[in-house]
Amino acid sequence: ADITRKQRFAFGKATTQFHPKHRISVVYNYSADDTDHMFASQFRTPESTLLSEQWTSTANLQWNYVATPRLLVEMRAANVDRSTTYVSNGDGPSYSEQSTGMLTRSAGFGNEQTRDRIQLQPSASYWLGGFGGDHHLKVGFEYESGVSGYDGRFYNDEQGLYAYTTRDGVPIQASGYVRPHIVSSDEFRGLGAYAQDTWKAGRRLTMNIGVRLNNIQNVVPVQDFVQ
Repeated sequence: ADITRKQRFAFGKATTQFHPKHRISVVYNYSADDTDHMFASQFRTPESTLLSEQWTSTANLQWNYVATPRLLVEMRAANVDRSTTYVSNGDGPSYSEQSTGMLTRSAGFGNEQTRDRIQLQPSASYWLGGFGGDHHLKVGFEYESGVSGYDGRFYNDEQGLYAYTTRDGVPIQASGYVRPHIVSSDEFRGLGAYAQDTWKAGRRLTMNIGVRLNNIQNVVPVQDFVQ
């Protein structure tokens, strides 16, 4: 199969400094990638490949506040939204011939995978000079949460089967799902805190010291697969 891939991109950034001590930046990125015969090879007919559509949307907000000549407060917020869809280029179940390794008629399935995530990252930096050298002290927190989803369908025939294995054209195995439509999701949460010091002890000596704590939690809610 001839493979055609289409990509689209969009980007935008706006920055304002409405006060000498405050600056706000907003950045947005969008990308999309479409492929008409995903997983094409010499062992797949065009009908057994997949139409792939993927897009990603990212938004970032950055706020900088110069509280004093030595103290800088920053806040960053971000959202990432992504979707990937696979649709078979053929209808009905797939057929796999053992003697040739060929997959024909259909991929046998299609699905959509989604991911939505937010991030918050506040921090404060302080510059300190004096005995023992110059210090750049920084403390911060990070919070992140997200949801991932899966929505999949198997192209069952009237017998409830989505895949056949044949040898010299004779079926030797068939596969099917009692639940041809599967929907699932999981959740992610993360919380982190850190403190660090960039210590310039002399013209030829700089040391970086820091500590960090992370708490990461994955949650799989009770699933309702039947739709």
